[in-house]
Amino acid sequence: MPGIASGHRHMGVSQPGAARKQAYRRHIVVLWAMSIRLPVPFLAMLIALGCTACGSSVDGGGDDADAGPPVLQVTPATVTLEVVNGVQVEQAYTVMATTESGELEDVTDSAAFAADNPLLGVFSSQVFRTIGVAGGNSKVRVVYGSASATADITVLVKNDRVEDGVPDNAPNLFDSASDDPALAPSLVYPQTEVYMPPNLGDFEAHWTSAAATDLYELSLASEYAETRLYTAQDASAGAFGSFTPEEWSVVGESARGSDVTIRVRALNSAAPQTVGASEDNTVHLTDTDIKGGIYYWAAAGQLPGGIYRHD
Repeated sequence: MPGIASGHRHMGVSQPGAARKQAYRRHIVVLWAMSIRLPVPFLAMLIALGCTACGSSVDGGGDDADAGPPVLQVTPATVTLEVVNGVQVEQAYTVMATTESGELEDVTDSAAFAADNPLLGVFSSQVFRTIGVAGGNSKVRVVYGSASATADITVLVKNDRVEDGVPDNAPNLFDSASDDPALAPSLVYPQTEVYMPPNLGDFEAHWTSAAATDLYELSLASEYAETRLYTAQDASAGAFGSFTPEEWSVVGESARGSDVTIRVRALNSAAPQTVGASEDNTVHLTDTDIKGGIYYWAAAGQLPGGIYRHD
């Protein structure tokens, strides 16, 4: 018994919660023995056996000895942020840990945060800040000591550009106009269902319009990003719109391995109550970049006829 008692002192008392369990078991033994009126010698022996049993439970690796890392709760568990015209958005997170006693403890200041997709934004302590170079969704990973947890974040990016000579309220004109199929323009380039790399660089589209329209909205849209260009042209003989490399990059990076939808809408700036929309053309983006350049032949027109290289 002295050896067992020594082992009990070494393994049990030093464990969190073990002493409380031992005292509880001894108390149960005493109450049971008293209820059946055992003689005092037998009662003393049962108490000693109860202590030994308590020590054996702890020595064998009880619940306290095997307690794992705390359970973390991350808030918000799911969030969607929208970046409009370069105005970045911030989102603060909190982390609560469940202690051994079952209580919740705020451990936000001691936790580490990171997003799987660095193109969506960066963390400064517990605050996530978008950077606007791409949209998409990502896991947010949180670590506190040996415990970890995840949350989901989605970032949407929307950009509008109004060319010089176009009314500043052009986006509002298109958003408030009602549909009129008679004003619908026709996209002629790029053709639908073509494949392009996400690192194409600049991007342009061409269209014709059969109606007397002079104000156009050209849009590139993917699941997580959209860029709209507003331009004023005489499209009776054909018109085009061109996105800058930065504008294309946002859409291209947001849609790697998926699709981009191209659409052009047209209205008459003198009577902007109605608008016509082309059919959507779909461009499939590859998942990887294309290195090098593309050589092509250009007939005489805006450029002298000849062979050109697009990098």
